Amino acid sequence: MNLENTHEMKVDLMEEIGEVDHIAIAVRNIDRATRFFTEFLNFELQGDKVKMKEEGINYQFLKSNGWRVELLEPLDDSSIVSEFLKKRGEGFHHICFRVDDIEKALERIRSMGYRVVGENLHPEEYSNRYAFIHPKDCFGVLIELEEK
Repeated sequence: MNLENTHEMKVDLMEEIGEVDHIAIAVRNIDRATRFFTEFLNFELQGDKVKMKEEGINYQFLKSNGWRVELLEPLDDSSIVSEFLKKRGEGFHHICFRVDDIEKALERIRSMGYRVVGENLHPEEYSNRYAFIHPKDCFGVLIELEEK
């Protein structure tokens, strides 16, 4: 592939990826973290806490001044978030970008040689279609793409 084609692919991908939707933070105790964000940082709850049994997590969205934060708590020691907490401790987990057509975005990302992990194109009622780009391909940052 020549450089000109690579540039065109990057421009097309930029058109498909929209604004930041949220940042996610891995926590050991979602209720304590929610209190901190609502009482100290003045965030508002955005919906109820949700249990995703198949992912092994609880999550809670909060919002303040146009920012959305997703708190992630493991349900047990076997979840991906639990593994994350064991390796890195509490803190920044991922950043999520909105996309209009996730299948088109994923096709483009894969064609550029990036690895896709954690793909969920057939979500339950509590979720949109989403996928993650491997953090080793993104300078150590886990990037989520979520179809809106």
